[in-house]
Amino acid sequence: MKFTVAKKELLRVLDLAAGAIADIPLTPALKGVCLTASRKDIRVEATNNEVALIAAADGKVERPGTLLIDAKWLRDATRGVEDDVTLDVKELRFTMTSGAAVYRGACLDPAEFPTLNADATKDGVVMPARTLARMLKATAFAANDPKERPELACVCLSGDGDGMTAMAADGHRLARASFEGGNGLPQILIPSSRIDLLVRVLDGAADDAMATVSKVHGAARVEVPGVTVSAQEVAAAYPNLTSVIPTEDRWTGTVLVEGSGLLAALRRMKSVGATGKDNCAQVDLDVKADRIDLTATGPNGDAAESVEAEYDGAPMVVRAATDYVIDAIAAVGGDEAAVELRVIDPESVVMVREAGATDRMCLVMPMRIL
Repeated sequence: MKFTVAKKELLRVLDLAAGAIADIPLTPALKGVCLTASRKDIRVEATNNEVALIAAADGKVERPGTLLIDAKWLRDATRGVEDDVTLDVKELRFTMTSGAAVYRGACLDPAEFPTLNADATKDGVVMPARTLARMLKATAFAANDPKERPELACVCLSGDGDGMTAMAADGHRLARASFEGGNGLPQILIPSSRIDLLVRVLDGAADDAMATVSKVHGAARVEVPGVTVSAQEVAAAYPNLTSVIPTEDRWTGTVLVEGSGLLAALRRMKSVGATGKDNCAQVDLDVKADRIDLTATGPNGDAAESVEAEYDGAPMVVRAATDYVIDAIAAVGGDEAAVELRVIDPESVVMVREAGATDRMCLVMPMRIL
């Protein structure tokens, strides 16, 4: 086989493929990336037997064929050259040229690489790629550590008559994002360790690109034009978290505050926040009609700040983990918009969401409820 591809284009697909290769591959073939050149395009494949990626690259193919080569070596070599890359393969020996640079070496045997299913999904939910990326980013941060509760170390996607939701929780917080579509999507538990790769694939698609989400043979599958990712599901029963979310009639007050100002104050206060039983800094939010007074005391001293706000309920003090509130505000887009903090009482959950929006929200819990 022989083909030529632009450096930027080859690096694009190799960077994505790196997310599907294990740090310590089980077999020599799994440390490689498989490139199949045809008259149509150059297909790049990588897998660690738990996640698989297939991506198409544009290039000029002189002789079709298949190459299996050490993924890290090829990625590093491509980064180091300045011109287009030509790969010429004969009898498991390759020659890579780029400008004045010439590299030669042995290939891996492509017959040892697993066969990946590249057929397009016939059934699935079609939605804007940017919307799916936003939903995953708005929830994945709340997923649990797999060493503690494996069944919560994921983002749960599901669809019903009201649309599609993404949800994640770790016992201290719960994040949910929704999309008005996706009816009929079966429950899919995407491991949190795979979210970064999926988000990079979705964010790398064109602004108006559509993504297809489906469940195929026990794996979550996401397709965008030119790229397909399949990830084995978390093998566990996901708990019913809907009951954790308070009904509308339970909320007693809503705080309206500029998200960026509150974020900045919370980040400054982290350095002195007292360490609680969960080994994280804590902050007291004293919500009043026209402001939030924040206080924190810890081994590094104490701090107090006030942030302008509007509040329509009875004054109360809510104690929360500083990092959890920061993560929640950032996840709902509060670094660029006003946010709402909905409260019940000092001992209950706090809901964080973008002001006037209902598609993303996070519950911050003062106590473990799962």
